[in-house]
Order: sequence, then structure tokens, then C-alpha cells
Amino acid sequence: MSFVRFSLIPSLAIHLSCMLQHNNICLFGGWDEKTCRRLSDVICVSLSAPLKWRSWRLSQLPDGMAISLASAIALEDGRVFLVGGSRQGGAVLSSTFILDSETARWTVGPSLQTSRSDFGLCKVGQRIFAIGGYGRECVMAVCPASKHLLTHLSHCQLYLLPFFNQPPSWTHVKF
Repeated sequence: MSFVRFSLIPSLAIHLSCMLQHNNICLFGGWDEKTCRRLSDVICVSLSAPLKWRSWRLSQLPDGMAISLASAIALEDGRVFLVGGSRQGGAVLSSTFILDSETARWTVGPSLQTSRSDFGLCKVGQRIFAIGGYGRECVMAVCPASKHLLTHLSHCQLYLLPFFNQPPSWTHVKF
């Protein structure tokens, strides 16, 4: 195994969401250290084409929302879930946005019961788990630098992928 170097991403960002879908690596949002602002970019690189970053069919997150510290996960059917995160000013989000990669359209999914940022998402069967992270509002403008001021979330929320006409929702899970 070896690493291959390729072009820099268009926006130098930290605290962005990253996921692999089919043969594309996609990056969502993030924090631009030079301008001290959150980003609303969606950029991807195809691993089957020349290794150059390009803007995807859509150029921004839903409603141009600028976020960092969100989590993203791709499903086999082509949907991408972008969950939680932090907005400019430090507000921690409970939002769920669902991208249909075929139509490049975003829809709003159910809200988390607990706002969270900097957390993990994983899919097991027909379930998506949101695990750990931080909640509450950041006290400082830069969320990552003030993690000690945030509420550490040790609990998990579960999203059941909807079957037929069942309404989707997030529920708390106890272990």
C-alpha cells in the first residue's frame, strides 16, 4: 500500500464531514482557519478519474448553511445523511439533512432529540446510530477550541430507516 498525492482541496478546511460514496470522496462544510468562518461547500473527488477536486452538482449545503463538526454517512441506495454540527456563533445543531445523490436535492429529515457536534455516525442493518460528541452551545466563537466548555454526550441516539409509510425519527438508546 502506498499514498498518492493529488491536488489540494479548493477550501483549506478543518472540522469538515467526510464520506465515501461509490467511488467518490465527498467533503461537507468545515472551518476555514484563514477567514475564521464555517463553510457551506460540498466538494468531491472521483477515485476513478484524474485525482482533481471538483465541485459536485450542488455547490452548497441546504439553504447555504455553513457548518462544521457535523457527521455524514452514505447509504447503499445513494442517500447521504448529514447530521448535527455547529453553526457560526457556536450553536450546536440537531438537524438532519438527506441528500439524494441521483437528483442532487436535499430534504430535511427528523431532528435529533439532543443537539450534537463532533460525533460519530454508523449504520448497522436498517439503523443509523449517532454516538457521543458534544452538545449545548459553544461559549466561544470557535467550537473546537472550547470543547471543555461543552457538554460531553455519552449517550446514543438511534435512527430507524423508514419502512413503507412509517415516519422517520430519532430515539434515545440505553446500553
